[in-house]
Amino acid sequence: MNHQEYIREVPGATAAVVFIHGILGTPDHFDDLIPLVPAECSVYNILLEGHGGSVMDFARSSMKKWRDQVERLYERISPRYEKIVFAGHSMGTLFAIQMAAAHPDRIPFAFLLACPMQVGLRAVMVENALRVALGRIDETNHQQVATRNATSIRPDPRLIPYVTWVPRFLELFREIRQTRKLLPRLEVPVYAVQSARDEMVAPRAAKLLRESSKVHVTVLPESAHFYYSDCDKAAMLAHFSDICEKFL
Repeated sequence: MNHQEYIREVPGATAAVVFIHGILGTPDHFDDLIPLVPAECSVYNILLEGHGGSVMDFARSSMKKWRDQVERLYERISPRYEKIVFAGHSMGTLFAIQMAAAHPDRIPFAFLLACPMQVGLRAVMVENALRVALGRIDETNHQQVATRNATSIRPDPRLIPYVTWVPRFLELFREIRQTRKLLPRLEVPVYAVQSARDEMVAPRAAKLLRESSKVHVTVLPESAHFYYSDCDKAAMLAHFSDICEKFL
């Protein structure tokens, strides 16, 4: 996993898709989605500040920096394109919702994976996170491998440095609460794909999303926050492809 952002600027393109990964995440999470974006569209698969580096690199970043990074990107590219789609995973979905609410005239739709409208941490998440943080995953465990592959922060064998992450997660919880208030204001279609076995997002998140008439929710029965079964992954990719064909 290289954890590098990927930019594809197509000369003369009238549409672009912006991908935003989750907290601790990586642009690599979208490797299977990017080929489904129509060839005539530009792609911006960004790496959020503080990601792709050390534990302390992440600790020195902040929710405001990530939010500002997404907004600056929109301001920079909006003069070039008639349509700009935002697609996100986990925390990235919060920024996608925010942008869709703020710019309904330019954003035809948003695509969300594992949107954390309601956090619900399971014991398996704690185990997986600790194993990834300490570099001790079980290579035969699909969820642990998927969690490792979706994490761009270099493991540190010491536990103490991870304490510096607490402010970042407190900011995340506040961001979730604030973004939840935007759901009734949405004017553009939002397609949310949730996982029935998500170890970080509560099942109630799907119910909260459905309270907006603009949000269309699909629940993958066999998948988790990072891990997708083969069947669920195929369905998710087909869903994204169909939406891109419809709008782009």
